[in-house]
Amino acid sequence: SLTPPPFGPLPGLNANTTGDVDTKSWSVFGDLTFDLEEIFGLSGVELAVGGRYTSDKRSSTVLRQTYVGGNSPALGGTSSVVIATTSDFEGEKTFTDFSPRVSLSWSPNPDHNFYASYSQGFKGGSFDPRGQSSSVTVDFDGDGDVDGDDIFEFFLFEPEEVDSYEIGWKSRLADG
Repeated sequence: SLTPPPFGPLPGLNANTTGDVDTKSWSVFGDLTFDLEEIFGLSGVELAVGGRYTSDKRSSTVLRQTYVGGNSPALGGTSSVVIATTSDFEGEKTFTDFSPRVSLSWSPNPDHNFYASYSQGFKGGSFDPRGQSSSVTVDFDGDGDVDGDDIFEFFLFEPEEVDSYEIGWKSRLADG
């Protein structure tokens, strides 16, 4: 068996990871403001509602290989030999979301505006382009083996959503 030297890896042994994530995204959004004075007789009150629908399609490739005999070809090596491929992944997934927004404001006079709002934000998921799947992937689906579905789940990270609430008062306290 080979034992690594006490001060570092074996000479000429290195690993190279190449990862790429491509995104194709589109969205549509709208925003409407209603003057509630005209509708209900509420002086200075406005209601704004809106939303955004987003679709992010992510595709990814990850290749991680260990070389012996010099640098990897990605680093200009010509005499190196692949001794292990620890990740060879290709995956694709589309993430979609509708993010709403609503705001209610009241202006008792031109110098003051009180408001409250709620909105939601979204960031699509993706794949980790640095992962090493062969030695760390687990049986995510519980079917008794580590297969392509488990490797897909290992590289995948889910989208993020945030709920934002805001209340405030805008005012002009002095002429300037």
